[in-house]
Amino acid sequence: FGMAQRDKLIAENYARIDHLTKLYNRRGFTEIVESYWQGYIRNSRDFSIILLDIDHFKQVNDRLGHAAGDLVLEQISHCINKTIRGCDIAARWGGEEFIILLPETPQELSLIQAERLRSAIADLIITYKDEFMNITSSLGVIGTNQSPKVSLSTELTLDSFINKADEAMYIAKNKGRNQICAY
Repeated sequence: FGMAQRDKLIAENYARIDHLTKLYNRRGFTEIVESYWQGYIRNSRDFSIILLDIDHFKQVNDRLGHAAGDLVLEQISHCINKTIRGCDIAARWGGEEFIILLPETPQELSLIQAERLRSAIADLIITYKDEFMNITSSLGVIGTNQSPKVSLSTELTLDSFINKADEAMYIAKNKGRNQICAY
């Protein structure tokens, strides 16, 4: 029984972690954040979400192959881990998208954190088979504004909050990429 239970816990953990980036996957992120979500709303706590998309990622895969794309994903996730705070929760959201929850952080401060991350990624030089890649990212940010009671309602869902960050990210892409847009 003990080994079976241990094996089950290990399997459940693997089901929540993206094997390539070692960050949470979408499922793992959603499970963890959902457990906090109602508490943030109910207790009027500040929080923000950053949604990040790697610019021109398809070109990396098309030009250099999927191994180069995998290297970029690994390097970006490492950069995210080095840049975020210990209390932040980061995940590979899908493909070349990443998501970060910043607890106890109003939008104003999350924009500073997003710029720190955008800049760190832009400063990366990734080498693959004698090719140097400069990677940029577009980020969408949404957060409370130090008055969650005014800006949030209990009807607001985690999904709708993430969708707003997604909208902001696409505006950043449409404005020329390698930038941040707040919802």
